[in-house]
Amino acid sequence: GFSGLNTALTRAVAQGNYGAYFSVFKERVKWGVLGALGALGGSLYYALNGNDTLSLAFLIIAVFTPYSDALNVYTGYRSGLKDFRYGAISEIIIRVGGAFALLGTLFFTHNVLLLVFVYFSAYTVLRLAFFLHTARSVKHTDTKISKETLVYGRHLSVMYLMSTIAAHADKIVIFHFAGATALAAYAFAIIIPDQIRTSIKNIAVLAFPKFSTSEFRDVLEGLARKNILLGLATAVVIIGYVLIAPHLFKYVFPAYEEAIFLTQLLALTLIDVLTLLPLSALKAHKKTRVLYQYHILVSVVQIILVGVGGALAGLEGTIAGLVLGRAV
Repeated sequence: GFSGLNTALTRAVAQGNYGAYFSVFKERVKWGVLGALGALGGSLYYALNGNDTLSLAFLIIAVFTPYSDALNVYTGYRSGLKDFRYGAISEIIIRVGGAFALLGTLFFTHNVLLLVFVYFSAYTVLRLAFFLHTARSVKHTDTKISKETLVYGRHLSVMYLMSTIAAHADKIVIFHFAGATALAAYAFAIIIPDQIRTSIKNIAVLAFPKFSTSEFRDVLEGLARKNILLGLATAVVIIGYVLIAPHLFKYVFPAYEEAIFLTQLLALTLIDVLTLLPLSALKAHKKTRVLYQYHILVSVVQIILVGVGGALAGLEGTIAGLVLGRAV
C-alpha cells in the first residue's frame, strides 16, 4: 500500500537526500498496519463462522502485511540512484525464488495454510535481503527533508488510489452489464495491451531521476520532441499489434478467438502512454495541485464514459468508453 511513497523516495534520492530511505520504510510499515488490521478482521469473521482454515490464512496475512510491501522501498531508492540493473535483477531473483519455494512446498504437501505461509515468508525474506543490502550504503540526512518526502508521498498515494479505482471500473461495469462470460473474454483481450503498456512505462521510470535533478524549464524544453517520438513509436506498436493479434490469438489463446477484435480495439488504449513523460516531469518537480487536477479529472471522466458505454452497449460500449477515457 501507499506506493506513492516509493515515487517520492526516488525523487528525494535523485536529489541527494538518501536518508529518506528509512523514513519512507517506517511510513510504509505504519500504513501497512491498517492492512494488517483489515486481515485480522477477516480472520475474526471466519473464526466466528467456523472456518478455521480461512481464519488462520488471514492471520498469516496479517502478520506479514506490514513488512512485505514496505521492504520494497529499496526499489525506489535504487531508481533514484539510476541503478535500474539492480532493481531488475533483484525482481527476477525474488519472483524466481518465490516460485521455487512454492513449487518445492507443493512437492511435499498441498496444505493450504502452509502454502500461504511459504508464499508470504519467501517473498518477505527475499525482499528483506535486498532491503538490508541497500540499507548498508544509505546515509542519514536531515529530518525536514524526510518529512517533506513523506507528505509528498502521501499525496501521490492518494492520486494513485484514484487512478486504481478508475482502472478497475471497466471490469465492474462489464460484469454488471454483460456478465461473467464477457468479462472472461475481456480479460484475455486486454492481457497483451496491458503488458505492452507496462513495458513502455519503463521509459518514464528511466526519465524520472533525470527530470528530478534538472530545472523544470529545461525539462519542458525537450519534452515535446520526446513525446512526439514516443507517440510515433507507440503508433507503430499499435498498428503492428493489430496486424499480428489474429495470428497470436490463434496459437496462444485458441479458445478465445472471439476476443481478437476486442484486443485490437483495446490496443487503441495505448494512446495514454503520451501522458507518461509529462506526468513524470510534473511528479519530479512536485506539481501537486496540477497532478491532483489531472488525476481527479481523468478518473471521473473515465468512470463516467465506461459506465455510460457499458449501460448502452455492454462489452463493446465499455471498451469504447475506455478508449475515449484514455484518449482524454
